[in-house]
Amino acid sequence: MGQIKAEVVEIDHDIEDLLPGFARNRLSDVGSIDAALRDGALENARELAHRIKGVGSSYGFDDITEHGAALEAACSSGSGEAARSALDALRTYLRDVRVLFQGAALSFEELAER
Repeated sequence: MGQIKAEVVEIDHDIEDLLPGFARNRLSDVGSIDAALRDGALENARELAHRIKGVGSSYGFDDITEHGAALEAACSSGSGEAARSALDALRTYLRDVRVLFQGAALSFEELAER
């Protein structure tokens, strides 16, 4: 069986300085949504998912926008299980995607540490 290659996203050089903060904020959002779901606060999780949906494409991450939209819809449906599944999909994407940043393909965590 072949190895699955991570998606690589190339970002516009004009926003490179903003990317570490963007990565930190998205990773923080995932943690906040996780906590909200544990507490049963679907509306809080939905608001955070809406924010993720809004900013992803602005930074060149259309898949983040799609994951945010799916998570927002799951939270709006009132299904904690669906919301948890959508959050897991977003978390997996953020773990697996690589970002071309200053000549290197970095993970979101590596980018957030810059």
